[in-house]
Amino acid sequence: MLDTLDGLSIPDQSFWLICAAFYLVDNVRLHGGRELLLAESLIFRWRLLFPLQHYRLGGRAVTLLPPWLPFLAVVRLSWLSHDAFSATRLRRTKRLLRFYRQCLAPFRVLASFYFLILFIVGPIATHYAGLGYAIILVVPLHVAGLSSLIAFLLMGRRALRMNWSQLIGLVFECAVCPGYFVNICRKLSIGYIRVSADAIALALEEDRPRVLASLGINGIDMLLDDLAENDELRPDDSASIAIYRDHLDLSDSHA
Repeated sequence: MLDTLDGLSIPDQSFWLICAAFYLVDNVRLHGGRELLLAESLIFRWRLLFPLQHYRLGGRAVTLLPPWLPFLAVVRLSWLSHDAFSATRLRRTKRLLRFYRQCLAPFRVLASFYFLILFIVGPIATHYAGLGYAIILVVPLHVAGLSSLIAFLLMGRRALRMNWSQLIGLVFECAVCPGYFVNICRKLSIGYIRVSADAIALALEEDRPRVLASLGINGIDMLLDDLAENDELRPDDSASIAIYRDHLDLSDSHA
């Protein structure tokens, strides 16, 4: 038995696979049923991400973030809100999102940097020179990345309305788990960007044809049915539902 265990060896690439696993797990996001996530596109338009249908975890909706391009932000907005299509709310939200995009610029660089070193440089160096050499190569880069993160967070803390305990907790998390560090841009955008616009109204404003194609009759009904199954629909939601259907060019009837 001992001889068998002594003969076992952990592949060198396991370290990077573990980092990738933590990164992928961090892209599984739990949120309230009356919230939806919107992700940036490469042309900086906001697009709806749909939660898993008929599936809750601890009573929370589950949305999977796209694993590629972690430097693109994701925001969390409410939906079925009153006065969802208010031009004033949409205009204010778009202005705030432009401001937050500027705040996120250095964290986009860090996300891209860590994606490169953890999922490209590290595995390649391990393949050709072994894990020991790869770690020696990556550790100074990790230290430099953490130093940059601290500096950027100190500069942007007030704009993001982050308190000191949140800042310290985020730095510690990224220090001990580089896989989480890859998601730093999304962590900040989901956790600290707060805007008042309705999620579906903003998505329609940004890319109406795409939303109409993705929601359609069945799409909006699946979202509503999911809320109904979890007792999250309210009596006064009927007015908001009718407004949605009007803007989506759908019938305003819903059982």
